[in-house]
Amino acid sequence: MSTSTIGGLAPAGHGNSMNEHEWRDKAACKGMDAEEFFPARGTYSTQTLALRACEACEVKEPCLEFALKFNEPGVWGGTSSRQRRQIRKERRAERIKNGKNKRLIELK
Repeated sequence: MSTSTIGGLAPAGHGNSMNEHEWRDKAACKGMDAEEFFPARGTYSTQTLALRACEACEVKEPCLEFALKFNEPGVWGGTSSRQRRQIRKERRAERIKNGKNKRLIELK
């Protein structure tokens, strides 16, 4: 069993500003065992304690956005890595549709 807990600062190089990540102090998962948030590869995580903790968490949105921004593994903001890949794909398609994805437009 790991002694790591959820709720600390972001890893070095990921914007370690306390102001930027103050939402972590309000996270429902703060202090929970980190192993709950990183299910074994290939395991769908709908039954984990992590997702149950996220259900009523008041900072689910900033948590999710952090995970999307830094491509974090595991459960963040009530979503699995697989679910966040789908969210990124949908957002990318929406940006392209609206002409806001400059890099992809330039490649056309």
